[in-house]
Amino acid sequence: MKIIKTMMLVMVMLSSVLCAQAQAQNVQAQEQKERQRLTREQLAEKQAHKIAYEMAFDDATTKKFVEAFCQYQKEMWTICPKPEPKCRQRQMSDSETEEEMKQHFERSQKMLDLRKKYHAIYSKFLTPKQVSRVYELEREMMKRFFERHEKHGKGHGSKAKGRKGGRQQGAGEELPPMP
Repeated sequence: MKIIKTMMLVMVMLSSVLCAQAQAQNVQAQEQKERQRLTREQLAEKQAHKIAYEMAFDDATTKKFVEAFCQYQKEMWTICPKPEPKCRQRQMSDSETEEEMKQHFERSQKMLDLRKKYHAIYSKFLTPKQVSRVYELEREMMKRFFERHEKHGKGHGSKAKGRKGGRQQGAGEELPPMP
């Protein structure tokens, strides 16, 4: 009789553990789907709010910062659209290489001009130390994002594609904009 009771107790405990584990996996899967559904704009807004929280801005400053940061991101996206996936770099002629380099320099100059523009905007409601810290936090967030992106095998130079050592910058591949 004791054996039957013990077996029943073990079965009940096992089923409750399995049920709890299934629920936890469900919650994780749901959170992951929600994260995947974010648009670029939503992601930029979340980033801005996170930075504002880290900086402990008041409500008025947070509102100004989120607006400016989101607008900055939108303008940066027009300069640097999402990169198209590249399977392999084809051999380019000298003239094609030169043209690509000129385009890269033009994009870099536009990015620099945009950074200067938004530095002036941020300086209207933030101190120089705060602006510097904002840039630092943004870099950290972008670094974590790309590390996570690479870890899940979604990047161009990921181990999933057979390269050792993770991301390797190829010719013509641009890094994300950093202030």
